[in-house]
Amino acid sequence: MTKATKLDRSFGEVAALAKRATRGAGYDWGACEDASAATEWLSRHGLPGVEALSQALSTEAVSPLARIAIGKPWMAAEGTHICPLMAGAALTDHIQHAADDGGITILGLRSPLLIVGCVGAYGEATGRYYKLEWDEILIEVGRERCLIKGSARDLSVSSTDKFKCTEIEASPMHNSPRRPIRRSIAAGHWNLLEQLAAQTYAPATAASRSSGAGPADC
Repeated sequence: MTKATKLDRSFGEVAALAKRATRGAGYDWGACEDASAATEWLSRHGLPGVEALSQALSTEAVSPLARIAIGKPWMAAEGTHICPLMAGAALTDHIQHAADDGGITILGLRSPLLIVGCVGAYGEATGRYYKLEWDEILIEVGRERCLIKGSARDLSVSSTDKFKCTEIEASPMHNSPRRPIRRSIAAGHWNLLEQLAAQTYAPATAASRSSGAGPADC
């Protein structure tokens, strides 16, 4: 059996491609920034960030995106599974409720690992700590923190029926692992993101440029 081809990429390359690929998939620039930060955060912590983004962009129909009904619990207004980028943005906007009794529960979420990157990047920036749970997975994230309990298979599921985020107190950590400076990535996932990113480079005609078409500056 032939081993899957692996590519060695820097985290800067990962972040840049994630942003372009998300734009190529039809998301607005705010979501692209979130995707870039989440994918880079996951990759820096030894998790398959590129794979998670590739999974989300290849399975999520961007138009129309499922609207989120914020409540106890959260769920898609149309009864479908929620896009992790939309859920990640909403979660960080309402993150103060993660400290409430019971935290925040989302019913029906695609590619849950990607939302871990959103919350992890937020926690690292603010110094807060969060516990994230779905299926048989439990992850604690925050500043210099990424502790995982569960299998690689459960970590990378394409969707989950129930996802929970709870703010927690920081506990002492000993001998935090040294982070790598590059990430080995499956070529198939990288190539998919490159194909999506290529859609942002399509040349525009003079007429279309006058109406705002063509690649935008990052």
